Amino acid sequence: MNSCIEIVPPAISKTEEKRARKATDASMIKLLPALIQAAIYRNQREMISVSTQLLAATEGTHTLVHEKLKRLLRGPNTSAQVKEPPHTLANIGLPTIALDDVVLEDDLEADVQELLLEHQRRAELQAFSLEPRHKILLEGAEGNGKTMLAEAMAHSLDLLFIQVKFSGLLNSYLGETGKKLDEIFEYAAGQPCVLFIDEFDTIATQRGSNANDVGESQRITNQLLLSLNKLPAHTVFIAATNNLSALDKAARRRFDCELSLGKPTQALRQKLASKELSPTLTPGSDLSKWVAPVAALELSNLDALVKLCRRIRRDQALYQGAGIQSIISRAQAPLLPA
Repeated sequence: MNSCIEIVPPAISKTEEKRARKATDASMIKLLPALIQAAIYRNQREMISVSTQLLAATEGTHTLVHEKLKRLLRGPNTSAQVKEPPHTLANIGLPTIALDDVVLEDDLEADVQELLLEHQRRAELQAFSLEPRHKILLEGAEGNGKTMLAEAMAHSLDLLFIQVKFSGLLNSYLGETGKKLDEIFEYAAGQPCVLFIDEFDTIATQRGSNANDVGESQRITNQLLLSLNKLPAHTVFIAATNNLSALDKAARRRFDCELSLGKPTQALRQKLASKELSPTLTPGSDLSKWVAPVAALELSNLDALVKLCRRIRRDQALYQGAGIQSIISRAQAPLLPA
């Protein structure tokens, strides 16, 4: 004869219940700063994301709060007004390059640190009716770290990094580029972030500079000026160009400051070569004697120097450095007189 035996789960002790509630409280407290920040900057997507995490955290321990959150998140306005991130127009994510990864001239590094400090001490500036400078123009030849610096600044400020894709932005259809540009700026204005546009001169083209222009580039520049005027201070906008003379003068005036990444000096090349050939990257090998010869080379940019140093490291790893002298000689050859 079969019989049914009801299995009753063991009762949770008061101690375990108290421990679970304490863990939930800790989780909720950790979420509060993100919730407040999302509310201040009217970032509805982030507010819903954090609220959903709170909903999960309160289940089983804070019944009344849990049920109220559930009702609110089922409301009609929790999804309709949320703007989708423009992934086709920009790469959006957390920055991975830190400021320590970027090698800068001493004066430029001091300027960058000053800008970062302004954002970290925003409240002190606001007491003097000031906002931190948040529209920054980076100028200089390609390959000297403008994109790296923009991402590193986002990392230092602990902000989302939004890097515009030219393939998604530029469109052959008249009027589409301006609309897409407006979409990117509108999304970036919705939360604290760093918005980065490289080759900025191709968008903010000097108006009237091309006699064959049918007016589309002027419309794009005009749209850009409007977007820059509306950009809130919590959005850091960084633009980069290697052709400053092609930039529209009115667009250039919209920036709070300009930072120049000029031709690297020997001191900067020495600093970067020391970093790339340091013992931490060459375990069991000492490549310090090659730092000065590498730094003496007037390579086209810092990117070329990094690639040269990595060829040297590969040679050391695979051939115990037998070909390093030849690698440096070949890199120097174009600089020798004919």
